[in-house]
Amino acid sequence: MRQKRNIPEDMDPFPDSNDEEEPFCSTVGSADSWNSANCNNNNCKMNNCNGDDDSNPNDKSIRKTGMTTTTTCRRHGTTITLFSILLTTIAFICASQLTTFQKGLPAGLVVTDKAQDDSVSLSAAAVAATIEKCEDGKNTVPSGKDEEDEENGVPSKKSTTTTKSTTIDRSWCPNAICHNSLLCQPCQRRFLMIITNGRSASTTLTWMLDSLPGVRMGGENYNVLQNIKTMIDSTFQFPMVTETNINQIHTAWYHNPIPPGALGCVAQKMIETIVPPFINNKTTHLPPGEEEMIIGFKTIRLFEKIEMEDVPEIVQFLQDHFPCTRYIVNYRANVEEQAKSQTTNFKKYQKEANHLKDAIVRLDEEIKRLLKFAKLMGEPQATVIDSSIWTEDVTPLNDAIHWLGFNDECHFDTVLQLNTKNGYGAQGPKAIQMNPKCRYVGGGKKK
Repeated sequence: MRQKRNIPEDMDPFPDSNDEEEPFCSTVGSADSWNSANCNNNNCKMNNCNGDDDSNPNDKSIRKTGMTTTTTCRRHGTTITLFSILLTTIAFICASQLTTFQKGLPAGLVVTDKAQDDSVSLSAAAVAATIEKCEDGKNTVPSGKDEEDEENGVPSKKSTTTTKSTTIDRSWCPNAICHNSLLCQPCQRRFLMIITNGRSASTTLTWMLDSLPGVRMGGENYNVLQNIKTMIDSTFQFPMVTETNINQIHTAWYHNPIPPGALGCVAQKMIETIVPPFINNKTTHLPPGEEEMIIGFKTIRLFEKIEMEDVPEIVQFLQDHFPCTRYIVNYRANVEEQAKSQTTNFKKYQKEANHLKDAIVRLDEEIKRLLKFAKLMGEPQATVIDSSIWTEDVTPLNDAIHWLGFNDECHFDTVLQLNTKNGYGAQGPKAIQMNPKCRYVGGGKKK
């Protein structure tokens, strides 16, 4: 009597099969294992399956070291599992993406091999993840040298690099070195930082950039970048950073090794927290697109008290902990007017005996450090604008936003005047309505 296949009738891919059907070969594993078994046809039209005697009615299983691979050759109505059907369907859909399966089965697959009953447990999430990998080329793992480079922390030469859930925008940070680990993927979040000094129209610049779609800016923050650097430097030093060898376990300072780049998420979380989306007691979830939001702020104190020789150290810290960041370095070429504004509005500078003269000297040194910072960061990551010019003619500012990667519909026709005239407060429009067709398109270059 013919044995019924243990599968719902409406899901049977072979409803018209009879007792004389050819043996059915199901393969679980990579594309290589599929081809090596010569099982890429619907039927096993061969004398044996992976070296097993085809006349043997028992199911055969083969497992490859380092990869879960089960190959079974079944004949005459033996149970066809749901997993075999799903994998066969996915394989034909993803003919161009077969290299994905070379990396092993997705999380959630559990293959068990029992003497009398081969059972395969496949979670719905794992199936969905596999289908998503096949349908969306962005989610595939790079192969060959690009994959090795990614594992070693070297950016791939491809235009985009993928992590667990978010594509890295290589047009925003083309030279970033992304040390990805299970703890942190530091290149996922894009940042926009205004590096400047006081009384240089930085507040106006901040809130004009905030009008760009997909950008959320924040105001001053008491030199948060330097504070984060100080916290990390003072914590991760000798002997904590040295006692990670397994032979030193149970010593006073022992801890498991910290993956390279993992501290980037610590630093970035601080910025994400102090520049949050609008949240109140009625908010139940973050707004759509929050993960893709470009987060920015201005800092006027980063180079206020450091020496010129310390600038490279600041640059390296930012490249390590905020690798996917664009910098707009804003300065005021008319230093004398800037010094007058500072000594008039900032009481701390009024205590200096020759406060105006001292302010000019101090600002000259700050501007030199700002320009050195921009030079070390390089053209892809930093651009320089002079507020003495763009507050009178908005063209340089429009050039800067096109350099960021926004299309030509993104442009300013006027300049906000926030804290720009005789102290603080708005002396003109308080907001700018951007063109509805304004979009971030990436790949921008300064004109």
